[in-house]
Amino acid sequence: MQTLRVISRITLLALRSSPFTSIAMFLSLLLWAISPIIELAALKSLVDALLQHTSSNVAPFLITYILWGLFIPNCCWRAFYFFYACVRQYAQRNLAQKNLQKAEKLPLRLLEDPATQDLIDRTSKVDTGDILGVLLASTFLLSGALRALSILGVLASFNPIIFLIVAVVAIPSFIARNMMSIKARQLVRKQTERERWCSAMLDLLLERKAAPELTSSYNRTLLSGRWLNVRRQLDAETTQMEKRRARLINLSVLIRSVGQFSVFFIVLVLLAQGAIQVGALASCIIALGYLQWVISASLYQISDLLASTLVLEDLDKLWSLESEDAPIKAREGEKEPINNTDGTVVPPRIELRDVVYQYPRTTSQALSGISFTIESGDKVVLVGKNGSGKTTILRLLAGLDTPTAGLILVDGKPLDRHLSQIRTQLTVMFQESVRYELSVRSNVVISDIDVRNDTEHMRKAIVQADLVSTIDTLPDGIETMLGPDLTGGTDLSGGQWQRLALARAYFRERPLVLLDEPTMAMDAFHETQLYMQFMKMAKEHTTIIVSHRLPIARLADKIIVLDEGRVVEQGTHAQLITHTNGIYHRMFQAQSEMYCE
Repeated sequence: MQTLRVISRITLLALRSSPFTSIAMFLSLLLWAISPIIELAALKSLVDALLQHTSSNVAPFLITYILWGLFIPNCCWRAFYFFYACVRQYAQRNLAQKNLQKAEKLPLRLLEDPATQDLIDRTSKVDTGDILGVLLASTFLLSGALRALSILGVLASFNPIIFLIVAVVAIPSFIARNMMSIKARQLVRKQTERERWCSAMLDLLLERKAAPELTSSYNRTLLSGRWLNVRRQLDAETTQMEKRRARLINLSVLIRSVGQFSVFFIVLVLLAQGAIQVGALASCIIALGYLQWVISASLYQISDLLASTLVLEDLDKLWSLESEDAPIKAREGEKEPINNTDGTVVPPRIELRDVVYQYPRTTSQALSGISFTIESGDKVVLVGKNGSGKTTILRLLAGLDTPTAGLILVDGKPLDRHLSQIRTQLTVMFQESVRYELSVRSNVVISDIDVRNDTEHMRKAIVQADLVSTIDTLPDGIETMLGPDLTGGTDLSGGQWQRLALARAYFRERPLVLLDEPTMAMDAFHETQLYMQFMKMAKEHTTIIVSHRLPIARLADKIIVLDEGRVVEQGTHAQLITHTNGIYHRMFQAQSEMYCE
């Protein structure tokens, strides 16, 4: 049932991709399927007419035979593959788009799950021809059945053992191909994780960014050796399977050859006994060749179809995975965020109630009973040691992860039930920002494509991120392509890439702003300037910043101190600095002493 369901999806995908071309493809194959009826009848009549020396009847039979035996079937077959190639091209684009759309809707916890990564890796490597091959196999089996029935009608007057031999000798090929196709796909599943590791390791060994460390630490040889060992294991498993495939296929070919010899021997015996005439003999020999080809090809298609069920299962699993926006669609009539009388959006109020979070495949909790409230328009800084849960809170607020327990409310609404709506009001910048290999302009405006043509807004974001002088030095200014791996591409320093990510955040002007170490790669001078400027511009936003550098905390409305997944202190800088035994006081003093010395 699962296979039939996916076959129906693939068929609909083809029809929707190009309805006219799909129908033409089916019709050409149907005409090819019924052509043997006319061809073999014309051949029998042609041979009989020649033997009876009735030349007046030869021409019509000869023309009919040439048309239906040579011209029309070949034209239909070529037309079928032409239309199929067109449908495949259209469907390939639609299938890739369908998979991308599904990937966009997957929750991050699924995208970060190794099992899901294996599934995506397998489906992304599957050629669309393999998927549409299911449609090809199904269509060919239907037309092959019609063609076989047409040929059987011609052979109905002969000994039925002929058909049985032709059918039986084709079965070993089906069994061999079926067994090995399924084993090949099972091997792919078994090797997926190691193949992903090899691919990632090879990229690491060859990429430019890793070259300095690999060269200076002399560990390239060690990693290359590990990659080579795993690659050898994978190749050995594949070679062993191919050897088994070759043995089985050779055995099936031997059996089929014996069957062909037996059929021709029986036909000659029937002719010697006068059971058939020469015209019927000619038709019989041609029909047997057609029939054996159709049966063998059909069995091959059945084998491929059965083996493809593993591919289809992967696709079905991917398409059936939970979508992040699935519960949102039922609430399309939700109200937009409340606006002020002047049209500006009210910054949201954030509340966490006893939030607990435990990362998948871990035994300890990253957050334990977190509770705090951030009022509308507040500027809050999260501080604490590494691993205390700061970034985890930002991931939860961005809806990238779901709390194991507890509740997150945004303006009194549960975040998980209104995620799609809340994300439209959200700007996020993480420590590891994406370095898009696009132009500088595209790197900025990609954060809010609805206003990507607002040049004035873009220039304002660039000024706010202190990027003007950097862009002025680039060869093509704001249109410069970034990415050292591209021909003509330009690279930026770590701090410049981070300021570009900050400009992207500025361009996406939203009432809720989440920043995770936004100035980590910047020097102290630029960091101080940007923080002062940011706090002035953030008056109409609810802002949550994660930072290890505490001077920014002095500018915040509230500081939340985390330790081992718990909130241990809350308050302003003036309040917390007086707690001489508190974590914040000790952290601030430690950083101050470093600068004083």
